[in-house]
Amino acid sequence: DKLTKVEKENREIYKEGKFKIIIILSVISGYFNMVDIGKNISFENAITNSFNGIMYPLFLFFILVMTASFAITNYNKNYQSLIRFNNKKEYLENLLSTIFKNLLFVYIVYSIICLSFIIIKYFGRYEFETSVYSGIPNFIYNIFLYIKVFLIYELIIKVGVLIYKGTSKIIGVLFLLLMYILKSSWIYNINIIDSFKKIPLFFGYYLITISYSNLFLELFSFILQVTILVIIIELIKHFILKYKEINIED
Repeated sequence: DKLTKVEKENREIYKEGKFKIIIILSVISGYFNMVDIGKNISFENAITNSFNGIMYPLFLFFILVMTASFAITNYNKNYQSLIRFNNKKEYLENLLSTIFKNLLFVYIVYSIICLSFIIIKYFGRYEFETSVYSGIPNFIYNIFLYIKVFLIYELIIKVGVLIYKGTSKIIGVLFLLLMYILKSSWIYNINIIDSFKKIPLFFGYYLITISYSNLFLELFSFILQVTILVIIIELIKHFILKYKEINIED
C-alpha cells in the first residue's frame, strides 16, 4: 500500500539524529520556560503563564516548523511511493495528513517535557478549585489551551507548507517567520472580550491567554478562527491544484 510505505518512510525521522535535536531543544525550552514563568504561583497558573511567556512559544514554533521540514524531506525521499499517487490532490492531501501526525506527536512530546519541568518546580502547589469560568477547573481549561495552541500553529504551518509547495521553500519559510514576528510584536488588546463584535480576528490572540466574559464566547471565537484558517488553506490548495505545478524538493 503506497500510503503505508510513505508513512513508514516518514517514521525514519524518529530513528535519526533529527529527533534527538527536537528532544534537546524541548529540554532546553522546558528549563528556560520554568525560569521564565515566575515563582509564587500555583501549578495550574504556571501552565497558563507558559503560553504568555517567551520561551515556550518561541521554542514550540521553531520545533514544529523544524518537524514539518523533516517530514516533508522524508516524504519526498520515497519517490517509488510518490509516483504511485494518481494526481496532485492526492499528493498534497497525504502530505498534509503526514505533517499533521508528525506535528501532533512532537507537540505531545514537547508538552510533556515542558510540563515535567513545571511539575518539578511547582509540585504540591495545586489549586484544583480555582476556575477561569464558573464550574470549570483550571486543569480542564489548560487542556483546552493545549489543544487550541496546537491547532492554530498546525494550521499556520500548513499554510506555510502550501505556499512552499506552490512557490519555493524560501518563500514558505519567510512566510512562517513573518507570522511569528507578527505574533510576537503585535500590540494586544487585553480587555475582556464580552461581545461578538470584540472577537479578535488576528491569529496571535489564540496563542496567548486573554479573558472572555463566558466560555461560549471563547469557544465561538476559537472555532471562527479555525474556520478562517481552514478556508485559507482550502483556497490556497485550490489555487495550487488548478494553476501551479507542485514543488517537490527536499
